[in-house]
Amino acid sequence: MGAGQIWDSLSKIKDPELLSAKFNSLSHQKRLEVADYVATHGNIFSGVASVFSTRYDSEKGILE
Repeated sequence: MGAGQIWDSLSKIKDPELLSAKFNSLSHQKRLEVADYVATHGNIFSGVASVFSTRYDSEKGILE
């Protein structure tokens, strides 16, 4: 599954804690790919992408 498809699934999750858990359960490589996808294709100022951008720790590659 590609980063866009993964993000499409994750973006439907409204609970930030569940979003973090699902994202963090991905492999490190997939987390990096999805984070890059969100940064380049998502509107990080609204919706779930906004939650993602405020919780993403780029050094660890996880959502906190």
